[in-house]
Order: sequence, then structure tokens, then C-alpha cells
Amino acid sequence: MTAQHPAPLPAPADRDPGARVAPAIATALMSVLGPAAVLFGGLSATATDSCGPDDRPAALDASWPGSPA
Repeated sequence: MTAQHPAPLPAPADRDPGARVAPAIATALMSVLGPAAVLFGGLSATATDSCGPDDRPAALDASWPGSPA
């Protein structure tokens, strides 16, 4: 007794041949820019830290007018 296999379906003719271009470009860019964004996001905390000279202007310690400080 032989097993009957269904015939494979034909590929749709209306599929766009360039439909994979945009996702491929986005994946390639995110593989490069994603880790760079994480790196710079992690370094942004060091840009706002308080290790600096103690003779900074008093205006930096003052609150904005109307702010609840």
C-alpha cells in the first residue's frame, strides 16, 4: 500500500517580490543601532552625575520660579 501525498499548492502570483527588503533593512539597522542605543542610554547617567567641582554657581541649586521645591 502506498501513501498518498497531497500535491503542493502553487505559490501565489500576486505576492510582491520586494516585500522582504524593508524588514531586512530594518533588522540590519537595528542589529547595529540597537546596542549603540543601549550603550549611550547607559552612559547618559554619567552625564548627569554629581561628581564635579564644589564651587559651582548658586543658580544651579536654585529652583525654577513656581516649582514646588
